[in-house]
Amino acid sequence: MEQSIKGGTVPVVVACVGDSITEGIGATRADQYSYPAQLQGLLGEGYAVHNYGASGMTLLAEGDYPYIRQERYAASLACPCDVVLLMLGTNDSKPQNWRFQEWYLSELTEMIRTYQSLPSRPQVYVATSPVVFQSIDGITDGSLAAVYAGTDGGYPPCTAAACVALLKHYNIPIKGKRVVVIGRSLVIGKPVSLLLLAEHATVTICHSRSENLPEICREADILVVAAGKAGMVGAESVRAGQVVLDVGIHVGADGNLCGDTRFAEVEPVVEAITPVPGGVGTVTSTILASHVVEAAERAANQ
Repeated sequence: MEQSIKGGTVPVVVACVGDSITEGIGATRADQYSYPAQLQGLLGEGYAVHNYGASGMTLLAEGDYPYIRQERYAASLACPCDVVLLMLGTNDSKPQNWRFQEWYLSELTEMIRTYQSLPSRPQVYVATSPVVFQSIDGITDGSLAAVYAGTDGGYPPCTAAACVALLKHYNIPIKGKRVVVIGRSLVIGKPVSLLLLAEHATVTICHSRSENLPEICREADILVVAAGKAGMVGAESVRAGQVVLDVGIHVGADGNLCGDTRFAEVEPVVEAITPVPGGVGTVTSTILASHVVEAAERAANQ
């Protein structure tokens, strides 16, 4: 409901804090179809809903991408909010982060109290985060070990598998080719490197701190960009004849989805590049569905 102040009304300010689920990653238009945008439509003009979601973030300060170190966290603290909707935890359930689980409850409590102590004294509501179904998306220790060993004992991470599937579908040679992977995460960078090694590619792993990165990228026959930074790779990092797989997905300043490459610069130069959206992400969903079916068949046959 609207708040009455000095005979007038001001909207109730709602701050939505969370990860990619809050930010709206994967939605065609996050400014229209993210849950905060939908909430704004449902609540109407008496409310002002702000989206402070940040993709990939963890609640745990010890996690790989802590929310409390992001600009959106600082922005949410500066918001004169009346209500805070807090939904963090999905990324904390990943193995590399959940090993710090003993601190999860205390850090969640601390974050709640931080918001409660803001000058606006908001009400804080904590949503139960969807969990990561790790076994079929290849991020359990067992599945990762199978990727390292090159066995069939698990499921490779879906996005990493999607990269290889795309190359094979379009009959792009992998054997003997020079592949540069920008990114070293357990979800994409490292596993896609191992999967490509298994296809007899020569693989170099780079990251945001690699020296002479554009020069290294230009040496690649196949460039996999999974740095998690919007527009990181432009024309200076590519050459004619290359195949570029853009794994990133972000919401641009214009509200549209974009990748880790500056597509308009790169596309005229290279032989082929995956678009965002409609590229690697689409195949990732297909791979995930195939893993679900395979897991169900395995369970039925036990």
